[in-house]
This record gives sequence, C-alpha cells and structure tokens, in this order.
Amino acid sequence: MPGEVVTALNDGTVTRLRANETMQGTGSGFGAAKKIIETLCGSLEILSSSTSGTEVRIMLPAAFAKVTPMSAEELEHNLPAWTVLDFDQRPAFEARLSAHQNRAQPIIALTYDDTTVTRGRLSQLVEMMAIKPTCHELLQHPLLVARSEQL
Repeated sequence: MPGEVVTALNDGTVTRLRANETMQGTGSGFGAAKKIIETLCGSLEILSSSTSGTEVRIMLPAAFAKVTPMSAEELEHNLPAWTVLDFDQRPAFEARLSAHQNRAQPIIALTYDDTTVTRGRLSQLVEMMAIKPTCHELLQHPLLVARSEQL
C-alpha cells in the first residue's frame, strides 16, 4: 500500500479510497472498521505496509483472555443506568421495549443473532447491542462505565 494511502487511512482524511485497475484493494473498508472500533473506545492503525504485507494494530478496551459468564438479569442489576433486554426472547423483549418508551435509560439488547438484518433492526431500537453470552468483564467496558458515571 503506498505511503500516502496509509497516511490517509490512518488520519481519516478521506472518506473512501477506490481501487483502480493497477492496484488490488486500497483499504476502502478500513474507514468503516475504524469507525466501529473507535465507537467501542478502541483504536485501529496501520503500522506499516510493504510488498510483503501490511501490519495493522487493533486495540480494544475490556478485551480479556478469559471471561466469566453472567446472566442478563445480573448484567442489568450491575448496570443500574441501563435497561438490558434479551432480543432472543421476542415477546418479553417487545413488551419491555414498549414499556420502556418514555424512560430516559438507554437500552442494551442481547442476542445470539449477529446478522446484518438483526443489527440493522436493533440499531433503530436500542443504544447498544451485545452478542451473547454476556460476561462479568463486560461491566468494565468504557461505554458502560462512562454512561453509569454520567447518571
């Protein structure tokens, strides 16, 4: 990858780079990945790129080698500033979502379903989506800690 492309991708100075006939891929998906990772309070950076490959560093907060399972009820109990709903228990999810409409608390939806359709639907209904199984270590994620401290 040319140095100017690496710089542009790392700096976020371009919104999209298009591959041309002389180059295979120019990292146009990098911006989307960077945005997702930064939304999760992490970072994504191209460290180097040469003819032998590209070295990328991804840093995520609250990444643990081992996790301790936790139920949705425990998660909600430990996050009093949030409402935790189980999307896979659809009738209960819909009922609690309807009852929650007038409250100021943000909602976390838990699901095993990581499809584009589910992510799209949940992005319109809740503030955060988490893939099951939930774990105690999730309580240390900066997005949850920061929200709890604000309230």
